[in-house]
Amino acid sequence: LRYLNSKMLNDDDDILNIFQSCMEAGKCQVLAIGIDDSSSTQDVCVWLLFSDTLYQIPIQQMAPIISKLMESLVFTNTLCFVADASGGLGLKIVKEVLKSCQPSIPIVSEVAWIAQLAIFIEQKPHLLSPSAYKQCLSGLIRLQTYQYRKDSTVVLTLPGQATFAILEPLLFDLFPHERHAFVYDGCCKTVSRVMVMPQNETVPSLPSFSNKISCSTPLFTSLSKEVPKLADVMQMLPVEAASATECWMTAVSTYLQIKDGDTQRRRLKEPEYLPFCCKIDNLRVNDLAVQNLIQFIIGARSRGLPLELVQKATSALHTILKKHDNVPAIRFEKEIQEAVFCHKRILLENKTLVDTVVPSKDWSLKSTRKVLGCACCDPEEEEDEEESSAQLPIRKRPKFVDGKNAFAFDPTQF
Repeated sequence: LRYLNSKMLNDDDDILNIFQSCMEAGKCQVLAIGIDDSSSTQDVCVWLLFSDTLYQIPIQQMAPIISKLMESLVFTNTLCFVADASGGLGLKIVKEVLKSCQPSIPIVSEVAWIAQLAIFIEQKPHLLSPSAYKQCLSGLIRLQTYQYRKDSTVVLTLPGQATFAILEPLLFDLFPHERHAFVYDGCCKTVSRVMVMPQNETVPSLPSFSNKISCSTPLFTSLSKEVPKLADVMQMLPVEAASATECWMTAVSTYLQIKDGDTQRRRLKEPEYLPFCCKIDNLRVNDLAVQNLIQFIIGARSRGLPLELVQKATSALHTILKKHDNVPAIRFEKEIQEAVFCHKRILLENKTLVDTVVPSKDWSLKSTRKVLGCACCDPEEEEDEEESSAQLPIRKRPKFVDGKNAFAFDPTQF
């Protein structure tokens, strides 16, 4: 990359000062991450726009500075990362239904720099240390969302299903107590949706990646090693369909792999991976599904949402489905299913992934940390007073909280 008239920052104090200035002003824009091809050192840099000035900062030097700065701060809001394996439909639904919420929920939509960082992490791992990549990702996310620090929840939608396999394991590792949502559809419907997507369709925020690219360009290179027969089966598909199929498979496979780690996490008493796993079919047939999704994102308990909000959200859902869910039947459905079947752990087409949320009026958030005290403390032994009055089956009682800060969703409560 090369941006004209950018100001290079090489001094640690200058880098720290620009981040502090961005946070005090509550406004800055991360434009891009790339290699400066005009430099003899070929450093991986981030380009940051602040106060009409474009700054260029080497990531290797920046990463520990921004990490230390963010660790010194206390964040009172909750991040909600929304990932997609439905050809972009899930992200459209989330963003549209959240517009019905009052007060409004800030949304950071599929920004390009996150996708660019994912490419470097997967394809250029030798350019930066793993810790530098992690510090860069967490620090820039906190910097980008700092302007919404007075909001209780900030939603970040990941840039397409192609980046999920790279980003979600890192995001769960960096933000285990924040909220994570995963919206998925069947593989054939997803591939069909991607193939009819306009080439120039982009997400609202700029600079951004095309949805077409981020849904159909495989970045994760390990799937062919995990599934040796996949390459032979993929040859029966057109290139575009094969690429979209591979993106969907890598996203679902990664979700299952992270879930597999819960057994060891429970043994080590570490936070489990408990995302709101949302199946598009549930949104199609049950209006309760979108209510549950909103409740999870905003951190509501089992209390009902305002009737007006529910009506607006349901109307927005039906509008999006009517506009974007009428995909044509795909003529090579059998070949796609054969490709998916090569991966023995992924169920075919419209089957349900593990821990998919079943729509219900009565649900709760499960605490992995106690409400008061530091994040390293275990849940308190005392039961929540309000929950104690509820009638539950005779079994070991879980701890429930209001979901205001850093609590994960418990799918077993549906």
